[in-house]
Amino acid sequence: MADKEVNFSKIVSVNSKRILWALFILVIVILLVFTITVKVNPGFSDRLNTVFIAAISGILALGGTLITQLWGRTKSSGELPATPDTPTAMLQASPEEIRTGEKATLDASSSKNYDTLIIEQILGGEPVVPLKEIDATTKEFTAPATQNEISLQFRVIAKKGDKEDEKQVSIKVLPLL
Repeated sequence: MADKEVNFSKIVSVNSKRILWALFILVIVILLVFTITVKVNPGFSDRLNTVFIAAISGILALGGTLITQLWGRTKSSGELPATPDTPTAMLQASPEEIRTGEKATLDASSSKNYDTLIIEQILGGEPVVPLKEIDATTKEFTAPATQNEISLQFRVIAKKGDKEDEKQVSIKVLPLL
């Protein structure tokens, strides 16, 4: 399958765009202040010139670093691409909301580059649910009986050598009607 054209604006998050705009506006403001100061007090330009160059250099370096990091992000996930020896954990819960007695599936088949894959429940006071293995990357469970809405937390840990990656999901369990 051929790669589609990358729309950079979809990759960059809203906060990153705001940071880039803030850096751009800051450079413009510094340029205006420098220009006005030099026009009002021509003798002041030598002292301000050093500060101006340092400020602009720092802002451009920061902006360049941010753009470089954003440009290196992947098309689909927005995360930095993994190196060949780095595991990537992925976990999907289906459905994300169930009622007592219904089944849910935890699918880690999108995980990549791992030697060991662990799917487990994260305990925090809610009932423990036994996970039934469907295959090496998929587990299933039946929602426990509950009087109130609860949230069950699960995670997948992908390990390769001394490196690991972890992703978490939650499934909301509702009481019977």
